[in-house]
Amino acid sequence: LSLMKQLRNGNIQGKPLEKRESTGDLSDCFKILFDVRQDIPPRFRIVYRKLHKGLEVVAVEVLSVGERFELEAYIEAALRLGRIT
Repeated sequence: LSLMKQLRNGNIQGKPLEKRESTGDLSDCFKILFDVRQDIPPRFRIVYRKLHKGLEVVAVEVLSVGERFELEAYIEAALRLGRIT
C-alpha cells in the first residue's frame, strides 16, 4: 500500500513495459518491483498506467499486483485491459 501511495503522489516512477507476445500490449503501462524480503531479488510486481486528460495525469490506475513467477502480474493486467484472452 505504501508503494501505491507513493505512485499516487508522484514520488516514485516505475519502468515502462512493452508489447510482448506472452503478455500482450502493455506499452502504455509501467512496473514497480518489490518484495518484503531485502535479501533476495524482488518477486512481486505492481503493474499500472497513468490516465491523462490532455497532457495532465489525472489518475494512476493499478491494474495488477502479483508475482513475477510465470508472468502472473503482467498477464493479469493484460487480461483486465482486454488485450489478451
